[in-house]
Amino acid sequence: MWYSLYRLSDLFHNEVAMPTPNQTYGHFLNGSLCHSCGLGCSTEEMLTGPNNQTYCPTCFVREFHACHRCGCVTRRGYNHCQACWDDTQGISQARSVPTVGLTTPTPTLAPAPAPAPVCGICGRAGGLIEGTDRYSYCHSCFNSRFRHCNDCGELMRRCGNSCCENCRYDDDNDDDDDNDSCEFDAQRFRGRAEYTKTYSSRNYGVEIETHSCDNHMELANQVPFCAKYDGSISGKEFASAVLYGDAGLEAIKNLCDFAADNHWTVNRGCGLHIHLDVQNLTTDELRAIAAAYYMTKGVWSVLVRSDRVTNSYCHEHRCNLHDIMQFDSFQAFSEDQARYEWCNFAAYAKFRTIEIRSHQGSLNAAEICNWIRLHLIFMAWAQEHTFAEVKRTLWCIDGAEQFDFIMGLCVAAGASDLVEYYSNKAIGYGHQEAINVDRYAPAIA
Repeated sequence: MWYSLYRLSDLFHNEVAMPTPNQTYGHFLNGSLCHSCGLGCSTEEMLTGPNNQTYCPTCFVREFHACHRCGCVTRRGYNHCQACWDDTQGISQARSVPTVGLTTPTPTLAPAPAPAPVCGICGRAGGLIEGTDRYSYCHSCFNSRFRHCNDCGELMRRCGNSCCENCRYDDDNDDDDDNDSCEFDAQRFRGRAEYTKTYSSRNYGVEIETHSCDNHMELANQVPFCAKYDGSISGKEFASAVLYGDAGLEAIKNLCDFAADNHWTVNRGCGLHIHLDVQNLTTDELRAIAAAYYMTKGVWSVLVRSDRVTNSYCHEHRCNLHDIMQFDSFQAFSEDQARYEWCNFAAYAKFRTIEIRSHQGSLNAAEICNWIRLHLIFMAWAQEHTFAEVKRTLWCIDGAEQFDFIMGLCVAAGASDLVEYYSNKAIGYGHQEAINVDRYAPAIA
């Protein structure tokens, strides 16, 4: 038994001290399936979480960590277990420290000194702001998780809506505001249905933010792009109509050529967002796609500029893999997600798309088109597999192996040029450790 507990502590990579009999993290069961991934492993390795569900070691470590105060197991994203939170808030309850798998009563531990307050998301200390939940956050994480209601001004959690539930505000009214913010509307896109470069018949769209865009009104009523005001940039945002196929990539190239001729610029405040059509997909297909993106966040991070990883307009997901596995309706799931996540599931509620927000601003046609092609290939693979198959493929391999896998999808689709392009990208951004450099050296050379 104690040998098992020591092994479990190793799984946490020394995040906390070695457990005592009153501070165990879990115990091994005989014969069960993982509650998170649904897969089985050897009976000696199955673990029990605080919800009395069993997990494989990989999912257990990803789902749980130790309470910062008493050391008992609690879900990741929470610094303290409920008992310690109640104690710090002065709630008088005779509660013992929660443990898992003990058959003897557990005495209440003496209160320990409270640790220095840290951000409930990133763990940084200092300059914290109290949220509407039981945690405090640094300025960046606070802005990524909360906003003020447009109607009453109350602080609310970001959920893809502009107003809190108490105001009973119909967010569809914002559509009129969106139209008013356009200097000119996008023309309907019409192109030949050829897919020799996109390798997918999926519709897509792009939003290109600019720092300066001289003579942009010459494009009015001429291109499948609208010019919109955006308070986060000094130029305009050029949002496309629904695009598809090779002709859609050509429309993007034409806009970039005009931008180059007129000396348009982007800066670090600009972003590039792409929308991938997922309407008419089944719940299981959407679940597999959401899981695939959730599990490969590290790969997409090494393919963009490093400051985009910490940008408050494209931050990490607040959901976890368990949430993705459990939802019954992707519509309801998307409505509870924040808009400013690097992979924006909230876009589904309004546009029936999944939006990728992590790329830095660009007016380079090759860079924009290759980014779209890469995601079209990856999403097509995820859609064709079940949640369990996606997790079995991606969950237990490291970032370099995930990069290998995605590059393999490109080769299989006939897009071998993307392998060299993104190998160079990763190395150029200083992420040699994130890919198998020796494998891609011939292509890079």
